[in-house]
Amino acid sequence: MHLKRLTSEEMTFSLHPSGLVMALVMTEGAKGLAMKEGAKGLAMKEGGKGLVMTEGAKGLVMTEGTKGLVMTEGTKGLVMKEGAKGLVMKEGAKVLVMTGGGKCLQMTERAKGLEMTEGAKGLEMTDGAKGLVMTEGAKGLEMTEGVKVYTRLKGYS
Repeated sequence: MHLKRLTSEEMTFSLHPSGLVMALVMTEGAKGLAMKEGAKGLAMKEGGKGLVMTEGAKGLVMTEGTKGLVMTEGTKGLVMKEGAKGLVMKEGAKVLVMTGGGKCLQMTERAKGLEMTEGAKGLEMTDGAKGLVMTEGAKGLEMTEGVKVYTRLKGYS
């Protein structure tokens, strides 16, 4: 895996009053991962797969390829639907738990930060004293924001 140190200009994040990550900016070349938040919200693109996240008036929308992963956040909480199976997540006081099919996506919000895990693939997001960390499966997508900021990109050796 190739590790590249990112500067503060390349990767920054801020927190929404609710405690959720609201702004995340990460750029890494044409073949890398780009995450930007502008007027239309948060956008994530990863290679040819094209993972896109936008946050607008209707809430958070996430689409991934033809499968069409959609997340919306409204007055009733956070709802996530994946294809015909329909993945639903509700927001409680401190814990967000999402389960769907065999994947079982779990999202918990604790005092130390936000954590997301997704089945065997193991997508994890933590936002605490050490910063924001994302890891994905054996191939390993890792993002940390803190004293040291690194990114591990797929397909790099």
